[in-house]
Amino acid sequence: MNTKNSSFFREGFHLLWKNFPKISLYNLLLLLLCLVIFIIIALAGTIIIAKIDTMGDFTTGIITATLAGTILVLFFPVLITGYQHFFVKLARKEGVSFKTIFAGFRHFWPIWLTHYFTKIIIFAGTILFSLPVFIIQSALVKPHDIPRIIFHLQFLSEHFPHVHPIFFLPASIFYPLIAYVLISIFATYYWNSRLFFTGLSALDSKTGPVDAIYYCNNISRENKLKIFLNLFLPFTLISLLYILLFFITEKNPAFQITLLILNLFIFIPWFCSIMAAAYVRLSEQFDDKLDESFLGRFTIKNQ
Repeated sequence: MNTKNSSFFREGFHLLWKNFPKISLYNLLLLLLCLVIFIIIALAGTIIIAKIDTMGDFTTGIITATLAGTILVLFFPVLITGYQHFFVKLARKEGVSFKTIFAGFRHFWPIWLTHYFTKIIIFAGTILFSLPVFIIQSALVKPHDIPRIIFHLQFLSEHFPHVHPIFFLPASIFYPLIAYVLISIFATYYWNSRLFFTGLSALDSKTGPVDAIYYCNNISRENKLKIFLNLFLPFTLISLLYILLFFITEKNPAFQITLLILNLFIFIPWFCSIMAAAYVRLSEQFDDKLDESFLGRFTIKNQ
């Protein structure tokens, strides 16, 4: 399949529009299911906490946050991968049902390990890109300058409370900081464009983290710019618009609820549709030229 003449953005839009009723219904069911699970967990936590009279509000908050965080860390990567795989099956015109969204739980630990191993690689790659700027900034700012800079910032912040402190930074810190931020954004997009489909690869081919990362890195090797332009750039712009609207309508709950509904039923499914179109096209192209040594330990999706 030639990906040079295909538009993942356009294909994703057609995929969403063609399957919009089914996607909306399943999204609604998934939302209701998550709400039921949340209510059950909240009630269970409340009962447990109520039986321990010695706990204060602070301890109760820590327990609640820890419980919610543990659930997210354990189950969210697998659930979101299954949700993405649902769109992949739609793109391949395969049969789907509501339980397709939970397919990731059959391959739980490989997907979970792949997800966090990928995050570590992206983080390490971003740090590596930004390291030269950090070294230059460290050379420009001497240790004895730090107390003077802190005092300078405090003094200016007290006299100009409406100006953000970043504008009071000395040039030796301000310009490297701007460079650091820009390089970090570029590096994040770069590594995500290379490794964005690792979770899907692990589930789609029933393989482990190493093979999934190898496969994903290869299918995106010559298509990083196309992935960025079709997937990350438009939705970064849309996300920034959503954030702007959210703050503008801070005192209008009805409009915020509308934005939430648009996110759940339009924005997220559209993003997953484009991602699925990109993954299917790129994987088809790469599968045609997989070497035999890799085929021996990789489950081909079309079989």
